[in-house]
Parts: sequence; C-alpha cells; structure tokens
Amino acid sequence: MEKDIKEIIIPEKSIELIGSYNDYFELLNEFIEYTEGLLSDINDAIRESDHHIIRVMSHSIKGSSANLSLPSLRKAAHELEAASKSHNSNDYKQKYSDLNQQFKILKSTLKENYPRHFLLL
Repeated sequence: MEKDIKEIIIPEKSIELIGSYNDYFELLNEFIEYTEGLLSDINDAIRESDHHIIRVMSHSIKGSSANLSLPSLRKAAHELEAASKSHNSNDYKQKYSDLNQQFKILKSTLKENYPRHFLLL
C-alpha cells in the first residue's frame, strides 16, 4: 500500500515559517545530506551498542524532520529514540531499519514529486 504524500512531506506547513519555497527546498537538500551521515553514524553506534549516541542522533533527526514537516520520518526517528532508551538491541535495530526505510521513501518521493529540486537523489 502506497503512502499518501501528506504522510511523507507537507511543505506548505514549513514554507509558511521559513518564508519561501526555494529556501525550504534548499534546507531540505541540506537535511538529506546531513541525515545520510547521521544514519551511518547511528548504524555504527548500533554495532557498538552505544545507546546514548543512538538516542542523541535519532533525536536530532526527529527535531529536524518536525521542523521540515516530514511526518513519517519524524515518527520513525521518535520510535528509534524511544527504543534506544530501552537498551533492547533487537528493538532499536528494527526501529533503525524502519527509519532507514522511511528515509528512502522520503528521497524517492522528493525525486518523483519535486524533480526540479532533487535531481541527484
């Protein structure tokens, strides 16, 4: 079942706060690049069972996702953050996988629906 685009991205909500369409998509491009690095770092932290790093980095993704109106990614990051607090490695490994999947869906959605801004994804 395919997700409704409003479950993935709601640009109008953030554009009101940021000020312009172009500024929003410029920030979103920077977020994509930054988040790729965070996801890699979270993966390393999972291998090392570093619950603190997992929590801090997933919290960062959660906050940025909320600010950019990316509901599915925000929810997945929130769930990983919560799982990291439980110290249950099976739980946060699954939540990391879910977060990664939501990130892939976001990038695919951006490329498909906003190709002018996301040609290189």
